[in-house]
Amino acid sequence: MVDPYRTAHKAIRAALGRLLESAGRTDFGDPASIDRFRAELEAVCELLGTHARIEVQFLDGLLGSHEPTHASHIQHQHADLERQLHSVTSGLHRIDEALGPDCDGDRDDAREDGHAFYLALSRFVASYLIHIADEEELALPALRRHVDDATLRDTLARAAATVLPEEAARTAALVFASITPPERIALLGLVRIADAPLTDVMRRASGCD
Repeated sequence: MVDPYRTAHKAIRAALGRLLESAGRTDFGDPASIDRFRAELEAVCELLGTHARIEVQFLDGLLGSHEPTHASHIQHQHADLERQLHSVTSGLHRIDEALGPDCDGDRDDAREDGHAFYLALSRFVASYLIHIADEEELALPALRRHVDDATLRDTLARAAATVLPEEAARTAALVFASITPPERIALLGLVRIADAPLTDVMRRASGCD
């Protein structure tokens, strides 16, 4: 059966876990440490942004045409998570301000702001994990009651076509690194994933990039 959530959500769980782990190790009084973390945060924000756009544009409407109550619940979660993520990322700007443009600010204050940022990120990750569990436990069964596999497969293909190849390769590599061998075999049945050549995907998944 076609599942629009399972493998993508495994990749997101892995990415969020690594991001939270990285935040816990980041010295928010050290500009170089912050810059390394910022790059990881931006990559995860890109992943979440594209995933949310695809769900809102292609899946939420499909669900809403059959089960508006479930769709409304999911859509409200999407909006709440977007606001929460914006609030979390603004915490990093406060740390930058505490350090100052010449990085000569109070580093102890910046580290205190950094811990507050870490706690806010923890809450966001917790909320996001609940959201994707709701999608798999509530939205997916609702979709399957009304939408056949052929329609879901076509919807996912149209969604994949809207993602640029470079981003698609990065995302697919993360997916391959986060799923089981049988799930990988199923995905390898596709000649291309979101228009990203499989050779590029596998090179990234193996850690060559």
